[in-house]
Amino acid sequence: MGNLTSSVSYVVQVKCVTSRQCWQCPWSDALTVPPELTSTPVIEVFDVIPPRNGKRLIIARWKIANNESVAGYRVTVAKVSGELTETLITSQPAVWLSLSGSAYHINISAFNSASTSPPAQRRVPMVQNTNEIDVEGNLSVTFKDNSSFHISWNSSLNRAYSCFSVEWGMKEGQELFFDPFHQKNSKKTVKAPLEPYKRYVFLLNARPDKDTCDLKRINNSESTIGRAEAYAKQGTPTSAPGNITCPEVSSTSLVIAWSAVPEAETRGFLQGYIIYQKENGKGQNLSVGADVNRVTLSNLKSQTVYEVQLSAFTAAGEGVRSDSFYFETKGRDYSIIGGAVGGIVGGIVIPLLVARLCSRLFQRAKKLFWPSIPNPGNSNAIQKIDGDFEPEVLEPLSRERLAQIEESHTSSLLIIEGAAEISRPSIQYGEEEASPAGHKTEEDCPSLGEEMEPTPDAMETSENRPALPPVVSDYTTMELFQQTMSQPASTAQAEPQSNGMRADQPKTDQTDPLLVKPEQDYIRQALCHTLFQSHPNAADELNDMVHFSVY
Repeated sequence: MGNLTSSVSYVVQVKCVTSRQCWQCPWSDALTVPPELTSTPVIEVFDVIPPRNGKRLIIARWKIANNESVAGYRVTVAKVSGELTETLITSQPAVWLSLSGSAYHINISAFNSASTSPPAQRRVPMVQNTNEIDVEGNLSVTFKDNSSFHISWNSSLNRAYSCFSVEWGMKEGQELFFDPFHQKNSKKTVKAPLEPYKRYVFLLNARPDKDTCDLKRINNSESTIGRAEAYAKQGTPTSAPGNITCPEVSSTSLVIAWSAVPEAETRGFLQGYIIYQKENGKGQNLSVGADVNRVTLSNLKSQTVYEVQLSAFTAAGEGVRSDSFYFETKGRDYSIIGGAVGGIVGGIVIPLLVARLCSRLFQRAKKLFWPSIPNPGNSNAIQKIDGDFEPEVLEPLSRERLAQIEESHTSSLLIIEGAAEISRPSIQYGEEEASPAGHKTEEDCPSLGEEMEPTPDAMETSENRPALPPVVSDYTTMELFQQTMSQPASTAQAEPQSNGMRADQPKTDQTDPLLVKPEQDYIRQALCHTLFQSHPNAADELNDMVHFSVY
């Protein structure tokens, strides 16, 4: 039958041709011919789960057009080394496989009674590093020459396994080789042609079957127990690092970045990079590890051009140097220094200003809540009177008067009462100016020694002695001082009369000695205070010898 459409389903019936021998030919049962499967399954999920106990889990899901015509799916798993191929049949568009760390080819196709679809293909690569299968240190490889290699593994594995298989091949190549063996010892020598300067990957698989070391099935069978990489012979790199750039530049440093040397051009295990820097023909070099592709050159001069070259090296030596690259450092940025100085100054000045402000606020709060009481001894009035009258009045009183007392008869008690009035300092108003206290003459203020001569009339007994004035102190209020200053006119008129009076003239119109004018009491307090300060013993001598009162 020809000229049929592949996407169309057909029903076929057959019957024989009538003849004399077979004159009755019924139709056979109907035979349905499904459409031909021409589309390839589409793999939607293909996950490789990291290995556990030396095995990886492969999960694959797919779909296909016109799946009503599909009778099942065929999954073919083959080792890249060519050792074994296994085919699995499933009715579901999904499969779970448990495979070792070897490389595999997986083909997925659909089939029915009429045809088989083109396969969908996937390659499962060999495990890339020992961390994926957690077998670091289980396998080591050494080379005697380019025709054989020697492998050894952990002897503890021999207690669990007796059949092994070693696979090897170039890391960047597609072809793999294998050699199964039964070994009780933990070492094996394998003869195979090897190329120098090429990186090889070696896998050691353990197999569960003890009767034979040949692999009977792939899925959920062998497990990988060791992995290693090695060079039959190492050489120096044939190329230099590429894409050398300087992404960051400052006045004292350069940041150099580059891309790694391709693994196929290292010709050995890369151990690191060497960075050469030169300034006017003089330079130095810096070595970094193989996993570094960025370095900072520091302690450089500002506004200086530097020549930079890079090279890679292996155990066999240093490889080719790169071309020279020239990079210039920037000039010094004084704004940074200014900012740093400003920050330091601000850090000092601001706390000082804050401390000053807090001190002022504290002083104001102290004055508001704890007002200070003034010391009367520091009053301007006391200081002025002390300065005006001490040279004129106290000097005669303290020296001449006491001298006369010492020369007198000391066997009898002599009581002297003086009625002389001591002139007060005149307070001028208007155009008149008060003469300074330090320039007063004896006519303005006669000495006490001359005015106060004892007279018989002035003598009296203690019974007739007038009452003593109240005890005075150094404390003088400003109220008394204001009262004194409020009577300038009366004081000015009284000065001539007071100056003309004699000490021996008795006062008949004198009232009670306790009733003293405020300004006179103020002066008396100041005079007594000054006298006792200048002569500490004057108080005792005067109490024993004489009582002197000023009215």
